[in-house]
Amino acid sequence: LKAKGVPARLVYFPDENHWVLKPRNSLLWYREVHDWLKRWFGGGA
Repeated sequence: LKAKGVPARLVYFPDENHWVLKPRNSLLWYREVHDWLKRWFGGGA
């Protein structure tokens, strides 16, 4: 993505593995994804 000029960042949860299962971490992860989609695909996300 960065090579195409689209900003990307790593969201890391040291207390999780491949799956984000803890409620607080899950809310943050979904918020990050939602905000990114909203920015790049419009307000319908």
